[in-house]
Amino acid sequence: MQGVPDQFTDERDSARFRHLPHLPGLELYHAHISGYAFKPHTHEAFGIGTIETGAERFRYRGTQHLAPEKSVVTMNPDEIHTGESATEDGWRYRMVYIEPGYWKR
Repeated sequence: MQGVPDQFTDERDSARFRHLPHLPGLELYHAHISGYAFKPHTHEAFGIGTIETGAERFRYRGTQHLAPEKSVVTMNPDEIHTGESATEDGWRYRMVYIEPGYWKR
């Protein structure tokens, strides 16, 4: 996925993608990020997610945001955003990425 490194340099950081063969056009993402800071990037899909633990600080649509534990985060396709931990222990989150044409099937 665009914006996500193949490998993290901080051993506390981890991420996993899942593609479900019976649901093409959906991608599941689960990550724990402590040391990595996502540089400005975009995704080609809609993103809907939740912060499980910790908090994320991110820039989206020109404004700095804070997503605390148990919050819901949404992103539109092709919109530039960043992401980094807002706590020492990082943040754990889950996202579902939905291709724009998914609903037309």
